[in-house]
Amino acid sequence: MYTRTMRAGWLLIPSLASLASLALGGCESGTEIAGVAQASAARTSDGSIVVTATLGCMLVRGMGRADGHCDADDTRVCVEARWFKHLDPPPTWRSTGQLTGARLCRKVENVRGETMQITMPPGTVPADAATIVVFSTDQQMAKQASHEVVIASP
Repeated sequence: MYTRTMRAGWLLIPSLASLASLALGGCESGTEIAGVAQASAARTSDGSIVVTATLGCMLVRGMGRADGHCDADDTRVCVEARWFKHLDPPPTWRSTGQLTGARLCRKVENVRGETMQITMPPGTVPADAATIVVFSTDQQMAKQASHEVVIASP
């Protein structure tokens, strides 16, 4: 397939790729899934740790778009926080050596901008936990999605 305009005599015939890009208006292809756009963690006065995850719709490249799926009303979303001892190299949700973790699932009205909080009671996070990886477990179904947030453990 040609990606540039082909000439046929004096008539210009745009390639199929050019027509597709015009028709889509610059849209990227890929399925949108619920993911963690940003996260933070804080230690409360009683020693609990509260991880707050803000959700977003993340694009998974190479998969067909499912219009409206990510922001569907009453979508069940799961968010997981995993604590690790080492900072270097930064861990991912696939890393070994997890010290502890917690998962929260609930229905959200609208994925974009929704916040979810995971609270760890006092004493459940080891003192040597240095890093937290926060992610939506929906990612595990789509191997090409890598939307996770790595933050320092408070």
